[in-house]
Amino acid sequence: MSVVAVTPQISAIDPDDQVTLTIGRLQPRILNGTVWLLTGIAVLILWYRLPVDRFHKAILTGLVPYLLIFSIGLNAMHSYGWSDAVRNNMNYVDTSAYLLLLAFWARAAWAPLAAPAVARSPAPASSGKRARGRAICTG
Repeated sequence: MSVVAVTPQISAIDPDDQVTLTIGRLQPRILNGTVWLLTGIAVLILWYRLPVDRFHKAILTGLVPYLLIFSIGLNAMHSYGWSDAVRNNMNYVDTSAYLLLLAFWARAAWAPLAAPAVARSPAPASSGKRARGRAICTG
C-alpha cells in the first residue's frame, strides 16, 4: 500500500528542478567517458595481448561494442529528433541486445577451463660442425 501512495510523488518531476537538469546534463557525459575509457582498456588488452582472465576479457569484449553501438546510436537518434515510434522500437532492440550480452557472459562464466598455455623453451642448437654458416664435409 505504501508503494502505491509514494509512486505519484516519485513520478512527478518538476522540469524546472536544478538537480534534475544538472543530472540530465551530467549523466550522458559520464556515460560517454565510461564508454571511451572501457574502449581504450579493451584496445590495449587486445593489441598488446595482455594476460587477462578469460571472463574479464569476455566482459570487456562484450560490453564495449554494446555500449558503443547503443549509447552512440541512441544519443544520435535523440539528437536528430527521430520519431518516438522509432525510438521506442530501438529500445526493444536495445533490451534484446542486452539479453544476448548477458547470455554471452553466462556462457563465458560457465565454460570449462582450458589448459593453461605453457611457454616452450627455444629449440637446442644442432650439434653439426659449422664454419661461418657452411657445413664442413669430411670425407
